[in-house]
Amino acid sequence: MDLRVVKGKSFQNQRVIMRGSRYEDCTFILCHMVYDGEGLFSFDNCTFVECNWSFEGAAENTLEFLAALYVGLGYEGQQLVESVFASIRTGKVKDQMIPLLPH
Repeated sequence: MDLRVVKGKSFQNQRVIMRGSRYEDCTFILCHMVYDGEGLFSFDNCTFVECNWSFEGAAENTLEFLAALYVGLGYEGQQLVESVFASIRTGKVKDQMIPLLPH
């Protein structure tokens, strides 16, 4: 999927749904940044000033799923969610099986 390039633009007091765009050298001031899980996006050399971030739609569903695993499966669920976060920290989440962290 090709991302629409948004370059050098300033956003202020706006709701920004990030899907489908590559933001380059943009400034976001007091914006509500929304990720809905419905497509890719990227930021390159952007500045964020006092922005709020939220997850909606499929992205929110994924967070609720992780929360349910963490709370509902006890220690194993907690280890699974911690393993997901560990894979995020290393940048290795695409097409990966997530192993449980060792006890």
